[in-house]
Amino acid sequence: MANKDLLSVNKCAHRKQNHDEIFRSRIFDLYLSSNDVFIVAKTLLFGQTRGQMGLGSRRQDPRLKRITTDGYHNRNHWAPSTYGLADRKLMESSKQNKTSQDLKPAIRVLSWFTGCYLLPFVGYLGMSQGLWSWFITLNRPEWSAPFGLIVPIWTVANGLLIYASWLAWNAPQCRPRTVGLVTYSAQLVLNAVWPWLYFWKHLAIPTVVLLILVVLLAVFNTIAFWKVNVRSGQFMLPYTAWIAYSAILFTVIWRMNQ
Repeated sequence: MANKDLLSVNKCAHRKQNHDEIFRSRIFDLYLSSNDVFIVAKTLLFGQTRGQMGLGSRRQDPRLKRITTDGYHNRNHWAPSTYGLADRKLMESSKQNKTSQDLKPAIRVLSWFTGCYLLPFVGYLGMSQGLWSWFITLNRPEWSAPFGLIVPIWTVANGLLIYASWLAWNAPQCRPRTVGLVTYSAQLVLNAVWPWLYFWKHLAIPTVVLLILVVLLAVFNTIAFWKVNVRSGQFMLPYTAWIAYSAILFTVIWRMNQ
């Protein structure tokens, strides 16, 4: 009788110990689940990456190591019900962040080119006011460019100019970079003004003065960009050569038609 009582007491104690272990394990699983929800919420609010918030190194975090002293817990038991949901949300948010980060450089380049082409387009509108109605009747030297090549050459030259400015804009902050960007902005403004003076108002002398000023700005701009980025300075050379040719051409045309 005493043996049966002792056996029942041992069974009750062993059952109680098992219940206590299961209860502790469930409490630990609940802690992991709540921790996953907190991590996902923190990621969505503050935009942290998987490595920054420590979820990628979860098994190496000593605070999250599972107890391996009993049979219920083992090293591979990491499957609370909410962990899969949290991990999927994290993966989806990381994919969206990666896609947006991949698109940001392209969007910036397109925005820069679009914005920088607006002022040259204003100049083109001024050129179209009298290119085919008035300018074609003037005396021109034999080495003047054909009319059909003027707009394509200006388009390519402005494109190279804008790309050179883009390279300089993304360079580290320095004095040549500031000088180059200031002279670049001044060129855009003057290139939008002088076609209206010449092709619309037929003012030859102010146009020649502005073109000489643009040539000087282009030379300073090329030197400044070259100090910042060699490729940026190289892409400035075609534009500088073309604007110098234009200044000489319009000066000769003005002299021939006095």
